[in-house]
Amino acid sequence: MWLLSRQWHRTPTTQETDGFQVKRPGDVIVRCTLLLMLDYQPPQFKLDPRLALLLGIHTQTRSAIIQALRQYVKTSYRTPMTKSTSTIFDCPRLKFSEIPQRLTSLLLPPDPIIINHVIR
Repeated sequence: MWLLSRQWHRTPTTQETDGFQVKRPGDVIVRCTLLLMLDYQPPQFKLDPRLALLLGIHTQTRSAIIQALRQYVKTSYRTPMTKSTSTIFDCPRLKFSEIPQRLTSLLLPPDPIIINHVIR
C-alpha cells in the first residue's frame, strides 16, 4: 500500500493555473484526498460554532461578522446579555467597541473543499 502526501502552496509569484495532474505509480489503484484551501479576497473566516448558531452564519468576512453582531445587538438591545452570549465572549458585560478584540479568538480558518477520488 502506498501512502504519499504532497503539498502545494501558492506564493506571491505563482502563475495562475487552470489545472493539475495526479499520477500513480504503475497500475496500482490509488485513493486520493484533495484538500482545496480557497484564497478568499477579502479574507473570510469560519465562526466558532456557538457564535455561528447565534448569528445564523457559518463563514463570512470579518466586517460582515461585525455587522451581523451589530444587527443582533440592535434587535435585542433591551435584553441583557444572555448566558449564551456571555459564555461566547467569556464575560458578563461587553462594550461594542470591545467586540473586534474579543472576536479574534472566535474566528477560525474556513473549511477546505474536500474531494475524494480513486485513480484506477
